[in-house]
Amino acid sequence: MALNRLKAAINAENSSPPVEKEDEDEQPMVSMADRALPLINLLTDAAAAECNVMWK
Repeated sequence: MALNRLKAAINAENSSPPVEKEDEDEQPMVSMADRALPLINLLTDAAAAECNVMWK
């Protein structure tokens, strides 16, 4: 299931050491957990409502 794989990827990222920035002019790094939260919420709500989620 996509939700389980997404959560596993977030757990793997959280267990790895953080990457340090080399250049201060770069944008701040956004974690996979922060980027994935809306998708996790969508998949969790859809599962609770017994709906299928599809995208192209």
